[in-house]
Amino acid sequence: MPKSNGGDMQYKQTGGLPKYAVHLDFHTMPSIYDVGRDFNAKEFAQTLSKAKVDYITVFARCNLGFAYYPTKIGTVHPGMVCEDMLGEMVSACHEQGIRVAAYFNAGIDHEHALHHREWCKVNKQGQVYNYAEMG
Repeated sequence: MPKSNGGDMQYKQTGGLPKYAVHLDFHTMPSIYDVGRDFNAKEFAQTLSKAKVDYITVFARCNLGFAYYPTKIGTVHPGMVCEDMLGEMVSACHEQGIRVAAYFNAGIDHEHALHHREWCKVNKQGQVYNYAEMG
């Protein structure tokens, strides 16, 4: 049974909304070779609990297209050394009474663009649009 870090009372006081929430933004370039090497899910969740966090959004699949969990249809980050970082985070947070949602980028990402150029919008010169420079 998950323990409560006071989150149940906080949800009652805020009309069902989290009082202290974190969005964990995690976009790791493919050249990083030791992702999760020193990660300790229990310490991670305990730190959140001590900070009175009652809700967190964790990463499942980032904007680069890399998954941080075992998958047969996606692309696991090539430098992952932690087999299931997502699963470990979710389990550890639940043990601390912290509610969890997973961030999953559903748009065209770096990996899809590399492997499926035909999915990208290109200009007349055949270059992929750089939306930041479009003005």
